[in-house]
Amino acid sequence: APYSHPKRFKYAEGGHWNIGQNEGKGVEDPMSGLDPALSNAVMRHLLRGKLIAWDPIKQKEIWRVDHASMWNGGVLTTKSNLVFQGDGGGQFNAYRADTGEKLWSSDAKNGIIAPPISYAVNGEQYIAVMAGWGGSVALVFSQPETRGGGVGRLLVYKLGGKEILPKRHISKEMSKPPARNGSAQSIKDGQAMYQQHCMRCHGLNLASSGTIPDLRYMNKGSHQAFTDIVYGGIFSALGMVGFSDVLTKEEIVDIQNYVKASANDKWEDENSAPWWKSIKAWSYNKMAVLIAWLF
Repeated sequence: APYSHPKRFKYAEGGHWNIGQNEGKGVEDPMSGLDPALSNAVMRHLLRGKLIAWDPIKQKEIWRVDHASMWNGGVLTTKSNLVFQGDGGGQFNAYRADTGEKLWSSDAKNGIIAPPISYAVNGEQYIAVMAGWGGSVALVFSQPETRGGGVGRLLVYKLGGKEILPKRHISKEMSKPPARNGSAQSIKDGQAMYQQHCMRCHGLNLASSGTIPDLRYMNKGSHQAFTDIVYGGIFSALGMVGFSDVLTKEEIVDIQNYVKASANDKWEDENSAPWWKSIKAWSYNKMAVLIAWLF
């Protein structure tokens, strides 16, 4: 059972994410304020993961599999010299337990962070895994190599299985956002408020992985109801609680001004010339390598 000693520990109320943080205190984040495309590039180089086979007797690594993301599934090893693991890119993989050689892979159509299990029915073995992208890293960081926003599923495999998953259909078309609004100071203040209160669900620098809506893609109706949503909590039943206890209506207007400014930046970027997109992506990747090295 979890250790609890009320005479030695004081209970800390958790705010909106129930993690005991002080939501009234701003936190300086070195990644905040970056162009979302640049912060995504930094995440690509900074947040990598690996599956390591470790010999506990010799105390050394035997083999490893590098992953593009740090956020991947747990593992299952079997008597038949296999290791199963799902990854953030949506692949469910089987490796040789003694060498790490990949023997098989199946497209789960969505990122995997759960561990697989094995069971038998009438002497026939099955491997089951939950396919679904979520958790704190999936909310905060948008990593290009991962796949979020898809349908969560329980997938069960067996030798000779013939079921095929339906094709993945995720449309993320951006309509022209409303015009920029507010002063430079209002946008700056809104950015600070967003990073403090909204980022942990909607993503660092407004770049969402797809698990929670990307606010830069908000339609006209959502913008018109923005204060009612964020202050009034009209979508509380859907999981989007109101923040009237920690934000004023004026601060919420600042946040919306920041969202509008960032949405217009993205709109202009997506509609720029292909050659400019290529140059920008190349330069951001080089900058990201340096930033990740410094960290």
